[in-house]
Amino acid sequence: MGPLVHKLPSYLQDTTDYLIKSKASEPLLPDTLLVSLDVTSLYTNIPHNEGIQACKEAWETRNMDNPPTHFLVQLLELVLKLNNFEFNGENYLQINGTAMGTKMTPLVC
Repeated sequence: MGPLVHKLPSYLQDTTDYLIKSKASEPLLPDTLLVSLDVTSLYTNIPHNEGIQACKEAWETRNMDNPPTHFLVQLLELVLKLNNFEFNGENYLQINGTAMGTKMTPLVC
């Protein structure tokens, strides 16, 4: 989803991107208050089924069909729903969020 997110008009890459876009926009009203915030643990707050559905809907708007959306959805389900790990000799299945360091997490979420 990374490439799709970058096309949203509300997307800001960094401070420099904001400054460039703000110079090109209408002047702010005098009483305007600009606010910045940082979201923590965003990935773990996205329920798997809703996240998969959102990705599917976004992928269906792509200008290409290779790989097919159903294939991408299957891969995403594998990563999210079959996330097994071992800790202290015990095996676990992560049922919420994504694994730390999962390479697809920033691209999808």
